[in-house]
Amino acid sequence: MCLGLNEEQFGWIADHLTAVRVWPKGIHGVFKKIRVAMRMLVRSSFWENFLIICVLINTAAMASLRYN
Repeated sequence: MCLGLNEEQFGWIADHLTAVRVWPKGIHGVFKKIRVAMRMLVRSSFWENFLIICVLINTAAMASLRYN
């Protein structure tokens, strides 16, 4: 390892550095925060289940209009 760090120390440093986010200042930073939050939402299982429920409700609504 470089700098005389053992594997445990290097892992701790790497974990903490990857957890740090640097947000730009101004309106670009606000948009970036929103994009990150939306990306986390879209990748969640909640979002997938929500979309499946929406598709099922839409299918039932369309079927009820067609076949009374």
